[in-house]
Amino acid sequence: MYVYEEHEWANGERYRFVKDTGWKEIREQLVDSMNNSGIPYIVVVDGDYNKANELYLRHEFDGNSLDPDYIKKTLPYIYQLWHRPVHIETWDIERDAGTIYSYDGSRVSHKFKS
Repeated sequence: MYVYEEHEWANGERYRFVKDTGWKEIREQLVDSMNNSGIPYIVVVDGDYNKANELYLRHEFDGNSLDPDYIKKTLPYIYQLWHRPVHIETWDIERDAGTIYSYDGSRVSHKFKS
C-alpha cells in the first residue's frame, strides 16, 4: 500500500507521486479518512448573511481540503434548496489560505479570505 499525493504542474496537468510507504503513515491516513464516516463536517454559520437571506456555510477543516470541483458542482444544488445565494468557507491546503466559494444562481466564484 502507498499514500499518494496529487499536485499540479504550471500548465494545469495533474500528477501523483508516492508520498509514504510506511505502514504507520498509511494506517493513520486510513483512520483520518474515516472521521465523520469520510464526510466533511460543514456547519451553517448564518442563514441571513448580508441581511439578504443568503446562506453562509463553513467547512470545519480537519486536515483535508474540500475538492474545488466538487464544491462547484454542489453549490448549485444547495442554491436550488435555499433559493438565495450560497457561500461556503473552507481552507485551501495547497494555497495555505482560507477560501470562500459563492454561487449566486448563475455562476460559482471564489475569493481568498483576508
